[in-house]
Amino acid sequence: MVVLALDSNSDPLTRRAAAYRETNVYPHFTSFGHTVTRFSPTPPPSLRNLVKVEAIKAGLKYMTGVGHGVENIAFTGNSNDEIYGIGNYDPAEVQGKIVHFLSCGLGNTLGPDLVDNGCAAFFGYGENFTFPDDMAEIFFECDSEIDRAFAEGETAQVVSDRVINVFNRHITALRDANKNYAASLLRLNRDSLCVLGNLNAKLP
Repeated sequence: MVVLALDSNSDPLTRRAAAYRETNVYPHFTSFGHTVTRFSPTPPPSLRNLVKVEAIKAGLKYMTGVGHGVENIAFTGNSNDEIYGIGNYDPAEVQGKIVHFLSCGLGNTLGPDLVDNGCAAFFGYGENFTFPDDMAEIFFECDSEIDRAFAEGETAQVVSDRVINVFNRHITALRDANKNYAASLLRLNRDSLCVLGNLNAKLP
C-alpha cells in the first residue's frame, strides 16, 4: 500500500511540523509494510503538477501532509503553491482514498468537497491549528495519531477515537501542570477536528 506524503517546509511553522513527521510518522508507515512516496525534504514549487500524476497511480490509498489552508478552500505547499483546492483537482485523484491534511480551516470546506468527489474519509481541522512554540511536539503528537492509527490498519472510527483520547490525555496533563493556556489551545484543536466520510474506511 502506497502513502503519498505532501509536507510543506518553506516557513518555520511547516518546517517544524515536517521535521516531526519525518521522525514520528513515516517510519511508522514503513514499519507496517507501507511504501511512502514523498516530495521532501524540499518539495518542488510546482507540486500540483506532480501530485496529480502520482495520485492516480495504482496502489495509492492514503494521502497525508502538512501545509497552509489558504482562504479555507485550498491546501498549499511551499510558498502557498496550491496542491488541492475546491474545483482544482480531478476526482480520480481522491477516489477511494483516505486523506489527512494538517492545515488550518479546511475541515468545513475542502474536506467535504473531497468526500463529495469520492474521497473515502477525510481528517482535518475546521479552524486554525495553533500551538505554543515550546510545546509544539505535544500538539503534533496528537495530530500524528491519525497517521499512526491508519498505518496500523484501524478504521476511521477507531482512528478518531484514538486521536481524541490522545488529545484528552495531553489536555489533562497540561491542566494538572497548571499550563492552562496550552491546555485551552489543545482543546480548541481537538474540538476543531473534522472526521468526514466512511467511518469504516481503513487501509489494506
